[in-house]
Amino acid sequence: WHLGKKGFWPGDQGFDFNYAGCQSGMPKSHFWPDWEGNPPVQGTFDGEYLADRLTDEACRFIETHQKGPFFLNFCHYSVHLPLQAKADKIAKYEAKLASHPALPGHQNNPVYAAMVELVDDSAGRVLEMLERCGIENDTIFIFFSDNGGLAVKELNFPQATSNAPLRDGKGYLHEGGIREPMIVCRPGGIAPGTVCDEPVCSIDFLPTMAAL
Repeated sequence: WHLGKKGFWPGDQGFDFNYAGCQSGMPKSHFWPDWEGNPPVQGTFDGEYLADRLTDEACRFIETHQKGPFFLNFCHYSVHLPLQAKADKIAKYEAKLASHPALPGHQNNPVYAAMVELVDDSAGRVLEMLERCGIENDTIFIFFSDNGGLAVKELNFPQATSNAPLRDGKGYLHEGGIREPMIVCRPGGIAPGTVCDEPVCSIDFLPTMAAL
């Protein structure tokens, strides 16, 4: 959320329900109980991964509200510092790196790659819940990022990735920092495989959805 201290959280700005949104732009940790206090939500078991905890709540929200119209604004703390992921996912990309040692540039961070896949897994679970509730054909699903990948060293972490051929990354106003893919799924409204080259920005979402 990252838009001010308590008093400026989602519930103070028009949302009926808030889970984990606070003033922080990054968690203390991606594993429970090390994230305790930031974000201000409880884990359910030691070692629980934050993206999984948030996805559980997102899916519960969909299941609870499936009978009527709803808006779910689901912002992950991933992929973000601290760079942490599940051991099995990291091992998968360590093995991939070992078999492809000549990967270009900085596309060689197994932890960062694992975090990206864990966010993908979360999106998949949300889509599966929509299908399970039978509302996938009545739901507009938008997947996007707030900035490009972390292409510089930050805190005690090495450079995580590269946005080449775009210049720079997160924190910069060059294209590597502000240009990223966006995926929109609207069954019956957008044909699968459609490509749009029109530049858009997330501030366009509210008037677009209101119009729809």
